[in-house]
Amino acid sequence: MNSILTIFPFSQRFAGTYRCNTSNEAGSDTADVIVKYEPLVWFAFPWSQCIPDCHRGVRNRTVVCMTLSTRMVIMDGCSPPPPPSQERCYQKGPCTHWVVRPWSICSKSCGVGYQIRRVQCQATYNSNITFSDSECLTARPPVFRYCNFQDCPCSEPSYCKIILGTELCWRPEHRRTCCHSCQ
Repeated sequence: MNSILTIFPFSQRFAGTYRCNTSNEAGSDTADVIVKYEPLVWFAFPWSQCIPDCHRGVRNRTVVCMTLSTRMVIMDGCSPPPPPSQERCYQKGPCTHWVVRPWSICSKSCGVGYQIRRVQCQATYNSNITFSDSECLTARPPVFRYCNFQDCPCSEPSYCKIILGTELCWRPEHRRTCCHSCQ
Protein backbone atom coordinates (compact mmCIF):
# COMPACT_ATOMS: atom_id res chain seq x y z
CA MET A 1 0.00 0.00 0.00
CA ASN A 2 1.39 3.39 -1.01
CA SER A 3 1.15 6.28 1.36
CA ILE A 4 2.04 9.91 0.97
CA LEU A 5 3.96 11.81 3.59
CA THR A 6 3.50 15.55 3.32
CA ILE A 7 5.96 17.85 5.07
CA PHE A 8 4.91 21.46 4.87
CA PRO A 9 6.51 23.91 4.90
CA PHE A 10 9.40 21.93 3.52
CA SER A 11 13.02 22.98 3.26
CA GLN A 12 16.19 21.23 2.21
CA ARG A 13 17.12 20.48 5.84
CA PHE A 14 14.32 17.86 5.98
CA ALA A 15 15.87 15.81 3.14
CA GLY A 16 17.31 12.43 4.08
CA THR A 17 16.41 8.84 4.98
CA TYR A 18 13.86 8.23 7.72
CA ARG A 19 12.94 4.96 9.41
CA CYS A 20 9.19 4.70 9.83
CA ASN A 21 7.57 2.28 12.25
CA THR A 22 3.93 1.42 12.14
CA SER A 23 1.86 -0.92 14.25
CA ASN A 24 -1.75 -1.88 14.64
CA GLU A 25 -3.79 -4.95 15.65
CA ALA A 26 -2.47 -6.89 12.67
CA GLY A 27 1.14 -6.37 13.67
CA SER A 28 3.98 -3.95 13.10
CA ASP A 29 6.21 -3.00 10.20
CA THR A 30 9.31 -0.93 9.65
CA ALA A 31 10.46 0.72 6.41
CA ASP A 32 12.98 3.27 5.29
CA VAL A 33 11.59 6.36 3.60
CA ILE A 34 13.79 8.55 1.43
CA VAL A 35 12.72 12.18 1.54
CA LYS A 36 14.04 14.31 -1.30
CA TYR A 37 14.04 18.04 -1.41
CA GLU A 38 12.39 19.15 -4.59
CA PRO A 39 12.52 22.90 -5.15
CA LEU A 40 9.29 24.66 -6.01
CA VAL A 41 9.35 27.46 -8.53
CA TRP A 42 6.91 29.93 -10.00
CA PHE A 43 6.16 29.25 -13.66
CA ALA A 44 4.52 31.98 -15.75
CA PHE A 45 2.85 31.08 -19.05
CA PRO A 46 3.15 33.52 -21.99
CA TRP A 47 1.21 36.77 -21.92
CA SER A 48 -2.11 36.98 -23.76
CA GLN A 49 -2.68 39.55 -26.49
CA CYS A 50 -3.20 43.11 -25.32
CA ILE A 51 -6.95 43.73 -24.98
CA PRO A 52 -7.17 47.41 -25.84
CA ASP A 53 -9.50 49.94 -24.35
CA CYS A 54 -8.53 52.91 -26.47
CA HIS A 55 -4.75 53.25 -25.96
CA ARG A 56 -4.64 51.55 -22.59
CA GLY A 57 -5.17 47.83 -22.29
CA VAL A 58 -4.66 44.75 -20.14
CA ARG A 59 -2.97 41.45 -20.81
CA ASN A 60 -3.09 38.30 -18.69
CA ARG A 61 -1.15 35.11 -18.10
CA THR A 62 -1.46 32.04 -15.90
CA VAL A 63 1.05 31.69 -13.06
CA VAL A 64 1.46 28.38 -11.17
CA CYS A 65 3.74 27.01 -8.47
CA MET A 66 5.30 23.72 -9.51
CA THR A 67 8.09 21.26 -8.83
CA LEU A 68 11.10 21.72 -11.04
CA SER A 69 11.70 18.06 -11.93
CA THR A 70 8.20 16.56 -12.17
CA ARG A 71 6.32 19.72 -13.21
CA MET A 72 3.62 18.83 -10.69
CA VAL A 73 1.53 21.85 -9.71
CA ILE A 74 1.54 22.61 -5.98
CA MET A 75 -0.96 25.30 -5.09
CA ASP A 76 0.56 26.76 -1.91
CA GLY A 77 4.20 25.75 -1.94
CA CYS A 78 6.12 28.64 -3.50
CA SER A 79 7.47 31.60 -1.63
CA PRO A 80 5.47 34.74 -2.19
CA PRO A 81 5.11 36.94 -4.06
CA PRO A 82 4.22 35.26 -7.34
CA PRO A 83 5.07 36.96 -10.64
CA PRO A 84 2.24 39.22 -11.85
CA SER A 85 -0.61 37.51 -13.69
CA GLN A 86 -1.97 40.75 -15.14
CA GLU A 87 -0.39 43.94 -16.38
CA ARG A 88 -1.27 47.06 -18.27
CA CYS A 89 -0.25 47.26 -21.89
CA TYR A 90 -0.24 49.97 -24.53
CA GLN A 91 -1.98 49.67 -27.87
CA LYS A 92 -0.16 51.63 -30.56
CA GLY A 93 -1.97 53.78 -33.05
CA PRO A 94 -4.94 56.10 -32.78
CA CYS A 95 -7.98 55.42 -30.64
CA THR A 96 -10.58 54.70 -33.35
CA HIS A 97 -13.87 52.98 -34.14
CA TRP A 98 -16.17 52.54 -37.16
CA VAL A 99 -19.08 54.93 -37.66
CA VAL A 100 -21.74 53.29 -39.84
CA ARG A 101 -24.47 55.34 -41.53
CA PRO A 102 -27.87 53.87 -42.56
CA TRP A 103 -28.32 52.00 -45.84
CA SER A 104 -29.59 54.00 -48.85
CA ILE A 105 -32.92 53.07 -50.39
CA CYS A 106 -32.69 50.24 -52.92
CA SER A 107 -31.69 51.34 -56.43
CA LYS A 108 -34.67 49.42 -57.88
CA SER A 109 -38.22 49.03 -56.63
CA CYS A 110 -38.34 45.50 -58.07
CA GLY A 111 -35.75 43.16 -59.48
CA VAL A 112 -32.27 42.96 -58.00
CA GLY A 113 -30.90 46.36 -57.02
CA TYR A 114 -28.25 47.57 -54.62
CA GLN A 115 -27.84 49.71 -51.51
CA ILE A 116 -24.85 51.68 -50.31
CA ARG A 117 -23.92 53.35 -47.04
CA ARG A 118 -21.14 55.47 -45.65
CA VAL A 119 -18.63 53.89 -43.26
CA GLN A 120 -15.84 55.95 -41.68
CA CYS A 121 -12.98 55.29 -39.32
CA GLN A 122 -13.36 57.95 -36.67
CA ALA A 123 -11.57 59.09 -33.52
CA THR A 124 -13.27 57.75 -30.38
CA TYR A 125 -12.55 60.91 -28.43
CA ASN A 126 -13.59 63.41 -31.16
CA SER A 127 -16.23 62.73 -33.84
CA ASN A 128 -14.82 65.53 -36.06
CA ILE A 129 -11.58 63.62 -36.68
CA THR A 130 -11.56 60.85 -39.29
CA PHE A 131 -8.76 58.42 -40.16
CA SER A 132 -7.88 56.19 -43.09
CA ASP A 133 -9.50 52.74 -42.96
CA SER A 134 -6.18 51.10 -42.03
CA GLU A 135 -6.16 52.99 -38.70
CA CYS A 136 -9.26 51.13 -37.41
CA LEU A 137 -8.28 47.86 -35.74
CA THR A 138 -11.35 45.77 -36.68
CA ALA A 139 -12.62 44.73 -40.13
CA ARG A 140 -14.46 47.42 -42.08
CA PRO A 141 -18.25 46.87 -42.18
CA PRO A 142 -19.68 46.40 -45.71
CA VAL A 143 -20.61 49.49 -47.75
CA PHE A 144 -22.51 47.67 -50.56
CA ARG A 145 -25.25 45.04 -50.61
CA TYR A 146 -27.85 43.68 -53.00
CA CYS A 147 -31.58 44.23 -52.33
CA ASN A 148 -35.07 43.50 -53.76
CA PHE A 149 -34.70 39.93 -54.92
CA GLN A 150 -38.34 39.60 -56.04
CA ASP A 151 -39.09 39.73 -59.77
CA CYS A 152 -40.80 42.72 -61.31
CA PRO A 153 -44.38 42.21 -62.51
CA CYS A 154 -44.52 41.74 -66.27
CA SER A 155 -46.69 44.07 -68.37
CA GLU A 156 -45.87 43.92 -72.06
CA PRO A 157 -46.18 46.69 -74.63
CA SER A 158 -48.35 45.89 -77.64
CA TYR A 159 -45.38 45.62 -80.08
CA CYS A 160 -44.16 42.42 -78.32
CA LYS A 161 -46.33 40.25 -80.58
CA ILE A 162 -44.50 41.76 -83.58
CA ILE A 163 -41.10 41.12 -81.93
CA LEU A 164 -42.08 37.48 -81.48
CA GLY A 165 -42.91 37.24 -85.18
CA THR A 166 -39.53 38.72 -86.23
CA GLU A 167 -37.56 36.30 -84.05
CA LEU A 168 -35.79 39.10 -82.11
CA CYS A 169 -36.52 37.56 -78.69
CA TRP A 170 -32.92 36.40 -78.43
CA ARG A 171 -31.83 40.01 -77.73
CA PRO A 172 -31.71 40.73 -73.95
CA GLU A 173 -33.53 44.08 -74.18
CA HIS A 174 -36.47 42.46 -76.05
CA ARG A 175 -36.53 39.42 -73.77
CA ARG A 176 -36.71 41.73 -70.73
CA THR A 177 -39.41 44.02 -72.19
CA CYS A 178 -41.47 41.25 -73.77
CA CYS A 179 -41.23 38.89 -70.82
CA HIS A 180 -44.33 36.77 -71.61
CA SER A 181 -44.11 36.68 -75.41
CA CYS A 182 -40.39 35.83 -75.51
CA GLN A 183 -40.59 32.96 -72.99
